[in-house]
Amino acid sequence: MTFRVGQKVVCVDSDGSLGPKPHVHLKQILTIRGFITGPSLRFGPQTLGLYFNEIVRPANPRLGREYAFAAERFRPLVAKPTSIEWAHRIDRKVFGGVDA
Repeated sequence: MTFRVGQKVVCVDSDGSLGPKPHVHLKQILTIRGFITGPSLRFGPQTLGLYFNEIVRPANPRLGREYAFAAERFRPLVAKPTSIEWAHRIDRKVFGGVDA
C-alpha cells in the first residue's frame, strides 16, 4: 500500500496500541505528516510507521524519536464524489445538450 505526506487515512485497527497516549480510534480520520521505518513489537522489524498532523506523541527515550503508528493499521481515505456533473457532461456529449 502506498502512502504520501498530506494524504488522509482512516484507522481500521485500533486494537492493542502499545505506544504512549494519545491513541487512535477505529474509523478516526487523520492526515499523514511523515514516515519512518523501524521495529514494531506487533508487526515486525521493518514496519512502516506513520506520523499524523492531528496527533503528536512523546519521543521514545530509547530511539530518540516520536513513537509512530504502524501503517498496517490504516487505509487511504477514498473520497466519494458528491456531484453528478460527470453524468451531465456525458449527457451533453452524447445528446448534444438536448433536453429529454
